[in-house]
Amino acid sequence: MSKKLFRVVWSDWRLNLSIGAKTLIAFLLITAVLTGGFYYFVSVKFSAHVHRDALKELKSNLQGAWSLYQTRVEQMKYGMLQAASADSIKAAVKRGDSAYLRRILNDFSGARSYVDLWAVVGPDRTVIARRNGSTGDFLEINGIVGKALASGQPVMSTELVARNVLLGEGGRLAADIESSGLMQLVVVPVVDKGATTGAFVTGILLNGRNWLPDTIYRYFSVNAAVLSMPSKDGLRVVNSTSIPDGIFSPLTELDQEISSLLPKTRGFFGTTELGSKRVILAIEPIVDFTGTPIGALAVADSHANVEEPILEVKSQVLTVAAIGLVFSIFLAALTYRDTHKPVQAIRGAMKETASGNLDVGLEIRTKDEFETIGQGFNSMVRSIKVREERLAGFNRISKVLLEFSDPDLLLSNALSNMAELTGSQIGAIYLYDEDTGVLKPETCCGISDAALGKLKKGEGLAGRCLAEQKTMTMAGDGGEGLFIDTGVVKVTPGGLAWFCLSFNEKPRGVLLMGSVGPYAEEKIEHMEQLVNQIAIALDNAIIRKEIEKLSVTDHLTGVFNRRRFSEVLSNEFKASFRYKYDIGVVMIDVDDFKSINDTYGHKQGDIVLSEISKVLKDHTRTTDVWARYGGEEFVGLVTHSNMEGVSILAEKLRKAVEAHQFTGLTGRQVTISLGVGFFPFDNVRDVDDIMRIADENLYKAKRNGKNQVVMPKAEEQEKVKLVRS
Repeated sequence: MSKKLFRVVWSDWRLNLSIGAKTLIAFLLITAVLTGGFYYFVSVKFSAHVHRDALKELKSNLQGAWSLYQTRVEQMKYGMLQAASADSIKAAVKRGDSAYLRRILNDFSGARSYVDLWAVVGPDRTVIARRNGSTGDFLEINGIVGKALASGQPVMSTELVARNVLLGEGGRLAADIESSGLMQLVVVPVVDKGATTGAFVTGILLNGRNWLPDTIYRYFSVNAAVLSMPSKDGLRVVNSTSIPDGIFSPLTELDQEISSLLPKTRGFFGTTELGSKRVILAIEPIVDFTGTPIGALAVADSHANVEEPILEVKSQVLTVAAIGLVFSIFLAALTYRDTHKPVQAIRGAMKETASGNLDVGLEIRTKDEFETIGQGFNSMVRSIKVREERLAGFNRISKVLLEFSDPDLLLSNALSNMAELTGSQIGAIYLYDEDTGVLKPETCCGISDAALGKLKKGEGLAGRCLAEQKTMTMAGDGGEGLFIDTGVVKVTPGGLAWFCLSFNEKPRGVLLMGSVGPYAEEKIEHMEQLVNQIAIALDNAIIRKEIEKLSVTDHLTGVFNRRRFSEVLSNEFKASFRYKYDIGVVMIDVDDFKSINDTYGHKQGDIVLSEISKVLKDHTRTTDVWARYGGEEFVGLVTHSNMEGVSILAEKLRKAVEAHQFTGLTGRQVTISLGVGFFPFDNVRDVDDIMRIADENLYKAKRNGKNQVVMPKAEEQEKVKLVRS
């Protein structure tokens, strides 16, 4: 298909004209939509965002308020812990020295004037000392005094304290509450030589004390209040921020709906009506020693304070929108040049491209953005062509990678296709041997095997490529001694590239590509993408091969496992029956192996088994199959050998093991007993028969004194025609 060229070329004398009525209307509509969108955003989205932020900040302030709430209690606790650890105080508590302890309490009270309740009790909770000298009464506050005395550990809690409990401190303190009051309590036991002899009981009354709300306001600039729940009727403010027109008023009750949430949840966070004011409220319950809500800590801010910035932004948006609308109308008449022809040309070119024709281009010379768009379209089409070619290459490589699961076949086919797809004349693949740390040439194309040698990791560019796991490039052969045979003369490569075949940061090898000319950067990137696919497939193929090997191999000795041996024996038995050749089964048992384990340990026993398997492989043909049959037993399959040959082989193995000096067994000789089964042989008609005979002969060898070979009786060796038929 011939190339189609869409041309739009303005003359030099053509003036810049307005876009016309349609563009103006469209621009006005866009302006209106944007203005409406901004107003909607401010009215709905921005407003919601501001409210969320305000509530989030209020929650944060509430957490800070809780920290302030605990500050004085912690000070009380650590002060009493210091006092309770003093030897003089321990002695005074133990002997019930009220006068001494009263002086101590008065000293503490002078240092911590905010503490309202000071008392020392004995182990039976009888008051030993108070500041006012009142003693002898039983002091228990909702079970926390008894808990501290019983556990020997400090107890901190906020409790609803009955008025009569506070009467012990005098009428002034009890006068601040009606029937009960919220009090922060700390009970610190006095422990002397492991025995609890008494306890300090201290408390801060919250009713009517504004230090906490005022401190919260000073730190966080929000109204705060402590609320009490003296009954199920609701929450009542017992202290609040002492500022004019504050949100919380003393002795007012909170909404019953909010009060009912506290026993069920962790609190209330949201907008509500508080009296005649709409506020944002954050409130969490204060629980007593048993976990029962008895009050709440609340912070709040006026809803009007939150709405104020929203109204201000709305006003600004409307003002800016009005000004923008005026300027938009003015600029719409001056903005765009005619666009019809460029748009039509672009649409035509896009339609052709969409139909699958990539041999298409645009020529637009309008001295504006449309000219840039035309150039961009042409660049896009070129990129599409390159991507189509690369995709075809990926598909081709993927097909090869899916077709071959054997690493050798996969690499040879991948290399030849890689060379063809990238226009390379030479190529090679090295595989990395982790055990030796050596790169070995595996396959090549365009060059001879003699030109490639083994390399250590980090040696040469191939070794560096592997060590650093990054692509190496070079113009010319760089002293590598590689040549490209053109069929007439040999030439030095104009470009060489080494790619690391790695997956999951595990290097498997290096792929080398060479070309008569240098490689462009885009070509290198393309090749890296292809190499990544090859590396993944190679890693999978190697892992698959390793898994296949592990599934049929005994991990200790390196020979086949019993299951694999049974498969091989079954196949060989059928083949020997069909093609009429002899097979022998040699069963081996290590003599006195239990004694070796008992004397030298199981690790030494493993060494013996491993070295015996090596002796078996070193003294037999590569076609012979050996397996670990179980425990210290081995079994071998010998094919294409008559009974005499199998007998000679078995005796050779017996002597080889007997003569072998085993690691760790200096001075001790290891021997084996061998039993042989043979086919064709009388009464041998299947695999079970030949294994049975070998096992029976092994048993005879063990019974007759060990370290010997027992063969089937020669006089019984009759090749039954029935077996061969």
